[in-house]
Amino acid sequence: MNNLTRLMFAILCAFFVMLAMPEVFVEPFNAHKPWYLFLIASAGYFLCRVVVMLLFLTKNVMKAKK
Repeated sequence: MNNLTRLMFAILCAFFVMLAMPEVFVEPFNAHKPWYLFLIASAGYFLCRVVVMLLFLTKNVMKAKK
């Protein structure tokens, strides 16, 4: 269940990034689009991964305290 929740959250984050910046995914090789959109998208993905890691770490810490 843990990995499934992580996967669902990652898919959800990717979906929201696609909604926010469709040009990154629709036209990746268009010369008119600046290249740093890729960096923004990848930074958002890694930020989501860090948030998920922190959530599971805090959940484990709370379990250990109990």
